[in-house]
Amino acid sequence: MKICVLAIANPLHWVGPYVRAFRRVAEVLTVGPPFGMEFLDGLGLPGRTDLLSPNDIETPLGRDVDLAAILPEGWRPDLIVAISNFGRPLSPQMNALDCPKVYLSIDTWQSPLDFLDALHYDYVFAAQRVFVPHLEATGSRNVHWLPLACDPDLHHPTASEPSAQISFAGAIAPSIHDERTRLLALLGEHFTIHQASRVYGDDYCGAIGAGALTFNHAAVNDLNMRIFEAPAMGVPLLTNR
Repeated sequence: MKICVLAIANPLHWVGPYVRAFRRVAEVLTVGPPFGMEFLDGLGLPGRTDLLSPNDIETPLGRDVDLAAILPEGWRPDLIVAISNFGRPLSPQMNALDCPKVYLSIDTWQSPLDFLDALHYDYVFAAQRVFVPHLEATGSRNVHWLPLACDPDLHHPTASEPSAQISFAGAIAPSIHDERTRLLALLGEHFTIHQASRVYGDDYCGAIGAGALTFNHAAVNDLNMRIFEAPAMGVPLLTNR
């Protein structure tokens, strides 16, 4: 089976684990924009070129791009999977490719472009169940809820002992995470907290494992990635419903 994955070449979030999972069962060709230095700068990781992992074919994926024309000669996919990320368009011309086309909307709540891109696909999967009816209402076809997951290659127990009662690794963005910030402050009045942001790979495992349990607050009533990742690391999870 041949799968063409359309995505920005993001090695830090969910694109990499999806691609690795597909490559375990199929021949995969990744197509899309590079994950450039501007993204690393924005994440507070300037100069970390070691984190970059380019797509097999680097190209924008707007409506002016003919996907069939940029694929290798004689290579035709049995399945096309687009993985939304960072608000880059994933809607090339695909009419010449006669295969199912799937769109994965991961952070629908902060990516309005997903509602437009999803219209060009046969099947749409939303990582947050609450957005399934919204995608249906705006014209997407065959919309389903597909929960997130963990990657055992990345999310695993560490040998170190906890240094705090509670750990938290994640973003604290104004307005988006106001309730998360408030709850962390309340917990900090009673417990020792190890808090980290912009940590990836083994550093992420170490940050989660630094607590006897780890804290999570999902911003939009969703099963975010931490709900799966923390148990995979062997750390008890404290989360909102």
